[in-house]
Amino acid sequence: MHALVVDDDPTTRTQLRALLGSWGYDVLEAGDAAQAESALARRDAPLLMIVDWVMPETNGVELLRRARSLPEASPLYVIMVSGKHESAAAAYALESGADDFVSKPLDPVALRARVGVGARMLAKSEALQRYAEEMSRLAEARAAEILHADRLATLGQLAAGVAHEINNPTTFIAGNAELLERVWPDLERALAQAGDARLVAISAEVPAMLAAVRGGAERVRRIVADLKSYARKGSSDPRERELANVNESVERAARLLGSRFKHDVRLELDLGDISACRIDPPTFEQALVNLLNNACDAVQGVAGATVAVRSRQRDDGIEVVVEDNGAGIPDAVMREIWNPFFTTKPPGKGTGLGLCISQRIIAEHGGALRASNRREGGARFVISGVGS
Repeated sequence: MHALVVDDDPTTRTQLRALLGSWGYDVLEAGDAAQAESALARRDAPLLMIVDWVMPETNGVELLRRARSLPEASPLYVIMVSGKHESAAAAYALESGADDFVSKPLDPVALRARVGVGARMLAKSEALQRYAEEMSRLAEARAAEILHADRLATLGQLAAGVAHEINNPTTFIAGNAELLERVWPDLERALAQAGDARLVAISAEVPAMLAAVRGGAERVRRIVADLKSYARKGSSDPRERELANVNESVERAARLLGSRFKHDVRLELDLGDISACRIDPPTFEQALVNLLNNACDAVQGVAGATVAVRSRQRDDGIEVVVEDNGAGIPDAVMREIWNPFFTTKPPGKGTGLGLCISQRIIAEHGGALRASNRREGGARFVISGVGS
């Protein structure tokens, strides 16, 4: 720690320099206020200052006031030294901003004790500053998570409304397609009796068309159901969880990202025989969607891009593994991936909250989320201990 001795008397400065140096301090000297202000303006400014009250031009009290008024002043513990012995002098010095007051002639034993108090106060101040910064960072992260959750809730409400609007015409289409399939044999016989070869040829394709319409309507219905399930408001309260199969959540999450697995990325599902457990499907699926989405991003441009998901029943609960064959996670990135706002994606492509939120969701389900690199290349994320 740097200490600054400010005194116009060279003998006193030498004495204090020797004492502070023997106690382990790096000592700077100033013979007047101007030199002291220069020392305090350094990047590695001293944290402890022992200053004489009576000096020519600018006295110690005025120097202290200037030091305290600096806009970006570092924490500074000030011990005022004076030949005055009156209690009024000590009170005035302390009221002016000094942290301690000692009278001349200096007693090395007492001075060392007072300097030690200053060092402890500075250490506590530094610890409090670090704590305040960490609390500020966590508050900022939590605020961003709340904003993110609020946006998701708004999107969920919109999605539920859109799903309802889509569901009605889809039901109408599916119902009419089913009706046409039932009456089609009669229509087909009537067309055959009409003797129009062109109509007969076209009619041969109609059953496949109707089946495709009905299949498409069923697919839309399933997507709508998945979207409504995903849009439901989740809960972190264990008492509100429902008995559900994690495999169904994996399948729903995969279907929600179906467009990403259509062309360039192959999805492999290996879902084992697992028991139902109490989970909150909307939030659990949010964590799965985040992991699958990240895996898809990781394999962009990779030949034979593959994302694999497997589930197994373990002694300590259900395990879900999400793997990809991308480039893997560099060590420097691995150390940061769980931190809020950390992202390797370009601006506008990611919030840096996905993994942080996913880890918290899994922890709220009594499990753990870990990341590692696969020996054969790519990343592996393991959800374990769910439903234990």
